Amino acid sequence: MLMYNVNRTKNGLRFEFSSNYVYVDKTVESCINFVRERSLDISEFDLSIALHEVLSNAVRHGNKEDPTKNVLCNLFWEKDMLQIEVRDEGQGLSSGDAMKRKSGVLEPHGMGMSIIEGLDFECQYVCEKNIVLLKKKVKVHSN
Repeated sequence: MLMYNVNRTKNGLRFEFSSNYVYVDKTVESCINFVRERSLDISEFDLSIALHEVLSNAVRHGNKEDPTKNVLCNLFWEKDMLQIEVRDEGQGLSSGDAMKRKSGVLEPHGMGMSIIEGLDFECQYVCEKNIVLLKKKVKVHSN
């Protein structure tokens, strides 16, 4: 049975959903609204791209599109740091495989983390916990 849950926390949002791309889109939309409500100075386009990449990777590569496996996503903002933590229920990568890239070769898949880093997000993969952590310094818009 498909499932989608979202909870507000003091400084963010917590999502848990079945591996389904429709829920990826819903989560991205909710995160964009959270940032907009707080007038955070971050490109909604950049945030949308980063979230789509990391959440789609969790569904596709982590959970192998198995709807019985869930994706967890925490988005929170504190002081001047926006953090996104994504965890899936897949096998994960060994530390040697994590973030491995082929230099100078363009491929149709496997460029997501490079794209995210190009948007000035700090990316970290925590192998032992099967977590991707994204961080970006942001401030509140001054009007």
